Amino acid sequence: MCTERGTFSLRNKLSKYPLLKDVIIAIIICAVLLNVGQIFQVQGDSMYPTLEDGQLVMLNKLYYKVSTPQVGHIIGTQIEDKDFNAVKRIIGVPHDIINYKEGILYVNDMPINLMEVRDRGDIEYPFVVPENEYFVLGDNLDESIDSRYEIIGCVSEENIIGKIGVRLWPLIQDSFIIK
Repeated sequence: MCTERGTFSLRNKLSKYPLLKDVIIAIIICAVLLNVGQIFQVQGDSMYPTLEDGQLVMLNKLYYKVSTPQVGHIIGTQIEDKDFNAVKRIIGVPHDIINYKEGILYVNDMPINLMEVRDRGDIEYPFVVPENEYFVLGDNLDESIDSRYEIIGCVSEENIIGKIGVRLWPLIQDSFIIK
């Protein structure tokens, strides 16, 4: 039979060691973040000026478990058959028609960027985005290897790791939230 004096109480333990409570909370937060998020480092200038080489961003791995990828989303993706991840922007979803005319890229006959695109890539236009795949570009079209090139191609939905939404480093940037 336990007496009140000999009973173990987690609340009593935590009140005796306030730092222990903070450590337990930090461990729980880290465990949740590691399962929900992933830190990505931007490599190269393909997403300039939105993201710069060396910046750290947080990727939400659960976002596309409850939502579908949309045009304009910046994603972290595993490049199929390659040993690297990439950060790119979705500009075409399944069944969209990508075309290149006179230096301008079009999605469903709408120009995506009025600036001339010097490199059309090596895919054949018009290009129809396959089912369960996404056409991605870097924001810096002249410096980006992306879906315009067969070496990268479209990104399959299963290779999308998550949606990027928060810039972690450097902290001095104008915007913490990425649009």
